[in-house]
Amino acid sequence: MSGAQQRQQQQQHAAAAAVKRQEHNSGSSSSSSSSSSSSSSSSGNNSGSGSGTAATNANMKSQHDVHARMHACMHACCRQWYATGAWEIMKDKFTDPSCSGVVIGVIDEGIQVEHPDLADSIWKNPGETSPGSTAGDDDSNGYKNDVNGWDFVFNDTSVFDGTGSPNNLTGADSHGTHVAGTIGAVGNNGLGVSGVCQSGLKIISAKFLGTNGGTTDGAVQALNYLRDLKTRYNLTMVATSNSWGGGGYSTVDVITHQQHNSKHC
Repeated sequence: MSGAQQRQQQQQHAAAAAVKRQEHNSGSSSSSSSSSSSSSSSSGNNSGSGSGTAATNANMKSQHDVHARMHACMHACCRQWYATGAWEIMKDKFTDPSCSGVVIGVIDEGIQVEHPDLADSIWKNPGETSPGSTAGDDDSNGYKNDVNGWDFVFNDTSVFDGTGSPNNLTGADSHGTHVAGTIGAVGNNGLGVSGVCQSGLKIISAKFLGTNGGTTDGAVQALNYLRDLKTRYNLTMVATSNSWGGGGYSTVDVITHQQHNSKHC
């Protein structure tokens, strides 16, 4: 039995146990209500009113039991069905061509650009006509062979320095890859996860965080690099991802972001 089947079986058992508990509680309450009703009737005090109250309480209890069983089902045996049904309804919305041409800059760790769930979402520099060559900087932006972005930690074109399989990255650049997947992992392909924008999106890696963190200077360089690319290639760069923090207040960061927003957003 697979892990998913085992989890589903455990959820079903939990739901059945919840229903049994509700039935037991209902039986106990009914007995108590009957006893109370009999006592009230034998005393001869407001027997008609007591009987009506007991009936009303029993009806309310019955409705409560129904809702409790529905709640248990929704949170156990039916959970998988609801998730699957929601995906069938919404999957076409996530592959809408509205993401076509949209670019996001990821200022973070690097990104595993060859990850099978990300490769189609990685930006390729149209100005670098001979990537990997020793000829130099084809688009004259100051960054030699920046095909998918730039590594400001080691000052080179390799934006991924991590190790491990795509599903078990270790060391450097696992967080940057995770962030990129949240933003734009290809959807409905049977692999990994699905990003917020699942087709048409392009992601540029501006790596400034390494295994020992990063610097304010590196963050500013990364932001200026993306700003230049946006202007140079007239990119529809609608946002940058900055999932990082630490240290004290930085006036340099604030000024750089304000300049970026005033000129290009």
